Amino acid sequence: MIADRTSCHPRGWRAVDSAGGGLALDLGLYAVSALFAVVTAATSTLLPHRAWGAAAAVGYLLAALAVTGQLLARRGRADSPLTGVRVRWAVTGFAWATTALLPLVLQSIQRAAGRTDRAQEEVLVVENAGIRLAEHGTPYLGHDAIAALPPGEQLLGYTPYQPGMALFGLPRAVADGWWTDARVWFAMATALALALAVAALRNPGGSGDRAAAGSDDTMTIGGTAVLRGVQAATVLPVCALTLATGGDDLPVLALCLLSLALAATGRPGLAGISIGIAGALKLFAWPLAIVLIAWAVTRRVAGRVTAGAIGLPVLALVPALLVDRDALVENVLRFPARPTAW
Repeated sequence: MIADRTSCHPRGWRAVDSAGGGLALDLGLYAVSALFAVVTAATSTLLPHRAWGAAAAVGYLLAALAVTGQLLARRGRADSPLTGVRVRWAVTGFAWATTALLPLVLQSIQRAAGRTDRAQEEVLVVENAGIRLAEHGTPYLGHDAIAALPPGEQLLGYTPYQPGMALFGLPRAVADGWWTDARVWFAMATALALALAVAALRNPGGSGDRAAAGSDDTMTIGGTAVLRGVQAATVLPVCALTLATGGDDLPVLALCLLSLALAATGRPGLAGISIGIAGALKLFAWPLAIVLIAWAVTRRVAGRVTAGAIGLPVLALVPALLVDRDALVENVLRFPARPTAW
């Protein structure tokens, strides 16, 4: 017996999600996010966050006004083209551009002009790691080199990321401008990974039950499930704020989502590569890699997933291991394990 596909969606959520053709929840998302941005601008103790809130509040309010117009159009004509899912995608894109990308660019430009309060510390850490990678072949400083730094700079001397993260800092080794800000490259990688995930769900591959699953309208770009996922990964304040002020988590998140999309549409080898790239950036992708490998075992494609999921992170470690093994261990293992690191 084939399980009812709708049984995996709680009725309560479906009712909320579909109210007003999905526009009611859109309006709630943008309105609550606008309130969050205003409160952040007024009360945050972190200056990059306050700057984000001031800029993002306008974007959220404009998106909320756009959805209000859609709801009014729907009342006049239920099948109005203004209320369709394509317009909802357009509003989502506008919201992301104005609440994440625009504040990011503004802060990058202000930082390039001399403002020192327009980036979180992880941006500096990644850029310094990229510069060291270009100059010395490893993004890591050893224990003695870190100890020799002024006390106020020692914490920033650590790079508690996998070696691949330093690639986002490489542009800073070439030039000192707004476009070499690591956040700009975080955003580009995030956008690319999310676009590939949507494309994978829109064009499912494989055969049999995977192809059938992909034919469900919730799995295509026309369905609302994918739209909700993209909204959660882009315009929710927890993601928009993070990308605009720090950003290093977002490419990893997007690659994890891409790996799940590829697995769901019958592309295990590509899923392994995607999660492998994520694991070469940050450790928090590794639990998902284990889940995907377990899933692959049940589908008898473990080798195809494991090759990328484990092979790529290990391969990324090799150059740093050869250049300075102790520095790698100090940054990637010893530092995150210390209670004072958090």
